[in-house]
Amino acid sequence: MKKLVRYIPFHLLLCLIAGILIEFYIGLWSYELYVFFVVQAIFFIVLIFTHLLKKQTSFKILVSLVFLLIGVFATYHSNPTYKKDYYLNFYEKDAGVVLKIFKKIKSNTFSSRYEALVERVGDNLTSGEVILSIQKDSLSDLPKINDLIVTTSLLQEVRSPLNPNQFDYKDYLNKKGIYHQIYLKSNDYKILEGSANSLQSLALSIREKIQKRLFEEKFLKDELAIINAILLGDRQHISQELTETYINAGAIHILAISGLHIGILYMLLLFFTKPLCYLNKGKLIQTVLVIVVLWMFAFLTGLATSVVRSVTMFSFVAFGELLKRENASEHSLISSMFFLLLIHPMFLFDVGFQLSYLAVFSIVYLQPIFFHVVVTPKNYFLRKGLELTSVSLAAQVGVLPLSLYYFHQFPSLFWLSNLLIVPFLGSILTFGFFIIILSLINYLPTLFVSLYSFIIKLMNVIVSWIGNQEFFVLKQISVSFLGIIVWYLCIISLYQFFKDKKAKWIIYFLSSILFIQIVSFKDTYENQETKEFIVFHKSRKSLVGIRENDSLKIIRKSDKQETIQKDKMLLSFMNGKAQTLVVESKDYSVLNIETKTVLFIDSLGVYPKKKLKETIVVLQHSPKINLSRFLEEVSPDQIVADGSNYKSYVKQWKETCKKGKTPFHYTGENGAYIMKY
Repeated sequence: MKKLVRYIPFHLLLCLIAGILIEFYIGLWSYELYVFFVVQAIFFIVLIFTHLLKKQTSFKILVSLVFLLIGVFATYHSNPTYKKDYYLNFYEKDAGVVLKIFKKIKSNTFSSRYEALVERVGDNLTSGEVILSIQKDSLSDLPKINDLIVTTSLLQEVRSPLNPNQFDYKDYLNKKGIYHQIYLKSNDYKILEGSANSLQSLALSIREKIQKRLFEEKFLKDELAIINAILLGDRQHISQELTETYINAGAIHILAISGLHIGILYMLLLFFTKPLCYLNKGKLIQTVLVIVVLWMFAFLTGLATSVVRSVTMFSFVAFGELLKRENASEHSLISSMFFLLLIHPMFLFDVGFQLSYLAVFSIVYLQPIFFHVVVTPKNYFLRKGLELTSVSLAAQVGVLPLSLYYFHQFPSLFWLSNLLIVPFLGSILTFGFFIIILSLINYLPTLFVSLYSFIIKLMNVIVSWIGNQEFFVLKQISVSFLGIIVWYLCIISLYQFFKDKKAKWIIYFLSSILFIQIVSFKDTYENQETKEFIVFHKSRKSLVGIRENDSLKIIRKSDKQETIQKDKMLLSFMNGKAQTLVVESKDYSVLNIETKTVLFIDSLGVYPKKKLKETIVVLQHSPKINLSRFLEEVSPDQIVADGSNYKSYVKQWKETCKKGKTPFHYTGENGAYIMKY
């Protein structure tokens, strides 16, 4: 760790990250490219003079400022909205928009979804990306990667989540520079002729050819989905049930091509190309060959972003090993991270990027400690099992605080799934490549298909068994951002103690444990002091809840508790908000909450015809009432319409409330209605 701190590129990386964060959250830069070069030129001139005058402190400060400014400008430049040719600068209603399909993303039952470049608006050449959803229609062909399509459909802003604590898809897309989406039916667009080819479209066409050949080999549905995920980086065909099983087993990383797969492939390539090292300049030949094969694999997966990141990481590691320098692995990781953030600064906010680098750094630093904590067994298989377990444990410890922050659950049997599956992943990858090659040349024996299907099926069975042990899956765990920082201070101090054996690190470790307890107490106290009445947004349904302390009580007229207990939206809300979920079934029409009265009006349209003080009215299931007369008779403080109402009714109610100057809240536009008391 001390050697890493002394590594100069590590300091430059920290400055670069600081610049990215400053520009993203504050927006420091607002100037053209030439201003950046002028400022940098001034910095470099001053740097030369400070170096010649041997002003080391000033020199270091200026170098830090240079790289901080590089981070600021790289982030500014990566934001498409600052560009003069950004499509929104030219967009008008009914304007013809030309889109270029460049990536297919996970579709749903009703539509195929893509990321698309906005090539032209009207007669103007433009830049920027949008999400494109095209309704599935068996009578029409869907566009392919690199196709150009033209449409006049409206751009729509990506919406924020309508319920609290839901995954913020808008924020996720905004960090990728995407702010709008377009919904199309088959007759809303036209595919243009003469679409140009690209490297990515070529890669995807090869992948589609491989997928078609594998489909013809009669692999079963789940086995074929796993093969597509592990070998080709396509997870679109994996069922939700199978995905959740892998999540509960702590093995979801196996389904997404990441640093684990590329690392295993890298080790396999080093093993098979080891004889080259005996040749003149054999080590250089081996390194170049390994890197070329890694990038060929990335090409095979359609140049997916996560794969490109991992291959870049191990390309730097391969060159670092070639140079045979001390701490080559750590320095290579730092260099690859610096390079990736310089090219694409928004990777910093990508969860996959964060978890990948944390996992690899944790393995490099923590695995040797975990491996040597116990007596190393002489038996080869026990030793390898211990080594694999220590690798899995090191990676899990490194990503645990961040994983809890994002996903709110901890699969405690992760070590078992990794111990049983990861050793075979190398064989699955190697055997899989042979399967692909043989299928492409139409020489794949049925025995190979049966054997490979059996291996994949066995892996699914093992994962399913582990994932179904729900008692060992700890859920609804909440960690705040401050909690993440304190947890990592705890891990670092404990690591330093095992390395240095100095008492001060134990003091730091115990202090960090104390801070963890303080942060946990603070979060718990704030949570218990909160009381809320909530009208959730649920399409075509009504869902009302009262949250007090760490309990969420759902009040409904139906007694289908099983459905509510497994509702993903409610489970998402409860992460960090509540520990227990209670369902109360009763035929309610009025709720008294502190000084407020909540009046519910459903499809029957029945309500008391008298003035009600401090009243909130919740309209459910499209009641047929004269809202103007209702406002005069009752004079409510607030009208709330939930997702169970017809949109045409909601539109009329909104206009009526506007005329009557009564606050109106529609959960389908404004999100869940929350009243604190």
